[in-house]
Amino acid sequence: KKVAEDRFDKRVPESLIILKLLMWEHNYVCDKLVELYPMEFDTDEKLYQQARLIMGGVFINIVLRQYGDQMFGENAPNGEGFAELRQNFGYWPPFGSSQDVGNHST
Repeated sequence: KKVAEDRFDKRVPESLIILKLLMWEHNYVCDKLVELYPMEFDTDEKLYQQARLIMGGVFINIVLRQYGDQMFGENAPNGEGFAELRQNFGYWPPFGSSQDVGNHST
């Protein structure tokens, strides 16, 4: 399928396939938005911007779950995000525990 945007065609194949997949997903999101909310988007620009916003969230989610987990040393093959946020809402020690740890510096 030929697209109007061809500036990505000269990239490394691995990067190119990721970009192509994201572009195809963007088009799919546009189609679904029009299907589910036909009266909300009276211009192509509004539709494009909404799909762009959604895909931005998808991309940042991929980055945080894949690269972030590796950078911060968490082994999370299930992809559910950072352990600190999943457990105890980021508090250490666990909120309400009887451990004698203060929130101060000495």
